[in-house]
Amino acid sequence: MKFKALVFDLDGTAIPKKRDGMPSQVVIDAVLEARKFCHVAVATGRPLELCKEIIDAFGIEDLAIVNGGTHLYSIKERDFIWKQEIDSKTLTEI
Repeated sequence: MKFKALVFDLDGTAIPKKRDGMPSQVVIDAVLEARKFCHVAVATGRPLELCKEIIDAFGIEDLAIVNGGTHLYSIKERDFIWKQEIDSKTLTEI
């Protein structure tokens, strides 16, 4: 089976589940190895400002799925390439 992408969660998966958790060298090495074979991205509920340092530690160059899947961030372009935010009226109804 050939994979085209590997997408993994951060908290409790790739890093310890704490605000200042960082990946171990073993996990970083595994991600670097995976990058040889496919695109690698993270997916997290965190906003970008709370995971940018972690993403940088992995050396990921593709995408980051942040804010619980509501934003796609291009690491190469250093900008959001897609956003799906909830409007204030819907948020009030929820």
